[in-house]
This record gives sequence, structure tokens and C-alpha cells, in this order.
Amino acid sequence: LEFRRVLFRSVQSGYAEWGNMVDTVYQDYPQLKFSLLGGDLTDNSADENEWGQFLDAATGVFSRIQMMPTMGNHDGAMYSNFFALPDNGPIGLTQEFYSFDYGNAHFVVLNSNKNTDQVAKQWLQEDLQNTDKTWKFAVFHHPAYPAFDDYKTIDDSIRANWIPILEQNKVDMVFMGHQHVYMRTHPRSEEHTSELQSHH
Repeated sequence: LEFRRVLFRSVQSGYAEWGNMVDTVYQDYPQLKFSLLGGDLTDNSADENEWGQFLDAATGVFSRIQMMPTMGNHDGAMYSNFFALPDNGPIGLTQEFYSFDYGNAHFVVLNSNKNTDQVAKQWLQEDLQNTDKTWKFAVFHHPAYPAFDDYKTIDDSIRANWIPILEQNKVDMVFMGHQHVYMRTHPRSEEHTSELQSHH
């Protein structure tokens, strides 16, 4: 890849400490071009005070690099009030779903709370089919393959609705949040594994 980016996952509280961490990451890696946020930026999406704390903590770094968030289950209507995001998503769901390119990579950012929406699924299919970038990434909040069962069952729905589209279009990597643990998987198929290795 020709650039560096960083993923921040669920914030929800401890904004001052989180802001200090973001500052440290940026000081250590000033070549960062943008950040991905995996949703749940606040705990109570309707609390203007929480949004204020989040934005105060984030401004020092995110006034210098672009912040590209996805919606989590704790994010609500106020989410769209604070971000200037690409307006290229499906009709009625713009900024909850969007995509962008950077260098030789294409990113799709999805609202996993609405993974069953048929318009969004069609948009996702067409968006991925229409890119000619070498690398394809997806970003959404809820993991399709959770590290532990949190009884929300949304992972079953994401696997049914989105995973076939992502695999069919050979998405290289998915970033998510929600579960407050580090987790990763192996590539999901042997064919995709050989393609990933050929990129290196």
C-alpha cells in the first residue's frame, strides 16, 4: 500500500484519555493520511455534552487528518450533524453508507445496523464492481465473526447479507468495532489467500 491509516474502534467514554492516545499515535506516525473510526463514538448518541467531549478530544489531530467514521449501535441522529462525509451512498442512506478512494485502495463504509436494507446491498454490489483499485477494504461496526457471543445475533445477518457480496468482489480486508477486544481472522478462502499473497 502507498499510504498509512489508523483504525480507532469504539470510544464511548474516557474522551480525554482517548484524545491523549490519538495525539500520541499522530506524534509517532505523522505520515498518517486519514483515520477510520469503527463506530460507537459516544455512549449516548443524543447527549450533546458527550459529543462535545468527543470532538474536543479529537480536534487536535482530526483538524490535520481526515476522520472517516462508520455508525455504531450507540450512534444516532446526531452522528450526521458533525461530519462532512462523501455523499455518494444509496438514496436515503447517504453518509451512513459511502465510499472513497485513496491511492490504489477503495474503501466502503457501511452502517451495519441496516445490513438487511436491499437498496444498500445493491449499492454495495455496484460500488465494489465499479472500482478498479488494487485493494478493497470495508469498514463497519458489528463483526461478522465475533470473538464472543454478545446475544445480538446481528453477526448472523451480516454473514447472510454482506459477506457473499464482499467475497464475490474480493474485498481484501474488513475493519470493525463493537466488541472491545483485539481480534483477527485468517483469509476466508484459499483462492483469496493466494491472491492476497500475490499482492505482496
